[in-house]
Amino acid sequence: MFDTDAAYLNFWNQLQGPGSYGTHGNLTVSSDAEFFKSQASKFDNMTITFNNLTLQQNGNSLKYVGTCAVVRDLVFLVDSIYGEGSDVNFWGISYGSAVGLYLTQMFPDRVGKVILDGVYDGEKHATVAPMKWLDQDYKSIEAALTKWTEACAAGSSSCKFASAGNKTPEGIMSKIKQITDTSYRIFDGTAPMVNDLLYGPSTTDPTKWSYELIIRTIRTGLYDQQLWKSLDALFQTLLAMQSGIPASKDAELDSRLFAPNPMPYSNIPYYVLDYANFAIYCSDTIDPQGETTQDLFNLTVQAAQSVSPNFASLTPTQSLRSFCHNWKARAVERLSEPMTKKPKNVVLVIGNTGDPITPYESAQRVASSAILGTQARLVKFDTVGHSSFSGKSDCINNVVLKYISGEVPKDAGNDNEDVACTVKKTSFGNAPSSWVGSSAALRTSGQLSTCASLFISIFIGFSIFIL
Repeated sequence: MFDTDAAYLNFWNQLQGPGSYGTHGNLTVSSDAEFFKSQASKFDNMTITFNNLTLQQNGNSLKYVGTCAVVRDLVFLVDSIYGEGSDVNFWGISYGSAVGLYLTQMFPDRVGKVILDGVYDGEKHATVAPMKWLDQDYKSIEAALTKWTEACAAGSSSCKFASAGNKTPEGIMSKIKQITDTSYRIFDGTAPMVNDLLYGPSTTDPTKWSYELIIRTIRTGLYDQQLWKSLDALFQTLLAMQSGIPASKDAELDSRLFAPNPMPYSNIPYYVLDYANFAIYCSDTIDPQGETTQDLFNLTVQAAQSVSPNFASLTPTQSLRSFCHNWKARAVERLSEPMTKKPKNVVLVIGNTGDPITPYESAQRVASSAILGTQARLVKFDTVGHSSFSGKSDCINNVVLKYISGEVPKDAGNDNEDVACTVKKTSFGNAPSSWVGSSAALRTSGQLSTCASLFISIFIGFSIFIL
């Protein structure tokens, strides 16, 4: 949508600068919350401009973009490759889980072996105004951060930041809060956060690190356990910077927390410049019912004060929900009714208890009697990260391989999990004892990648960063 990197940066950096939106904190202090809400009109103008630019470049074609169209394309591909009427075998991760749920409602008789993983609630997505359930986005991320501190404490010989917090989860969390509170207090508002997120921080001056930059980076570090040691180094570096002492040589910042890989024709990668995700997300949703950007900011403050004091303030700039009330186009085909159709085959639904992107509650609801019911089996994975690929577990491997082979987990007969899986190892060593739970037959640890290598080429997946 933007012709140059400069145009992209200029647009998004409108929110930065002294006394502007980018200087907000966690919104739990009344003065900060009131300041944040005062920035709604500026953000409103941005979303209107964004919508107008999109309409200018895409025009009438926007109404043909949406998840229903994606599902029809998926079915067409299966017909073309495997023969008309063949079962659709699909592993949907993140937004892909919404595609999978739509498939069960649009083509229930075509559902073969379908896995919904890192579940985004596709039914609410289709039937509830986006900002009306924004608090759902944060129902697991606080748990994810808590679990990270538990793992850091349990593996303190590998997690160096543990020493700063007396090697206890509570002490580590207290030090993280000290870092984020200090960043809000001393940030001078002059650093262009968007540039830092794309290219990596350009300074070790702690007054240039905003609360939002740090919180966004923490969420990235929680996304995948391969980044946990990078998150450890980040905390060590920030604490040292704010304390005015040199950081440990071992605490070098990992660019993966900030800078995505650039494209040959642009310093900004295509998945940042490609706004198809906005078009698909907003085109699926119900027509606006009078919601305003001020409502969005008020609801964000409510979520920060009642659900997620560390992360909910990210909503306007980090959630696609924030743009839909000003988005003019809607898809010609949408699913606006409750999703109560039952597919011909049982669907496997996997949710992580510490998923920083899609909460476990979403997986539980999709698998419940309210939606898929007896035609779903719910796997509760007690780990941190987005989707089952974020942790190593023989339990997950076994469940998935058996499911693909035709052995469906036994139905527990209620809306709770049918299978519970845990991990025994994290990036810091042995998992905390509180994660292990009781010793059920399927509760072991191992390599998820082994499982993935066997069928990733068989199943058609579609994943997108939705939040």
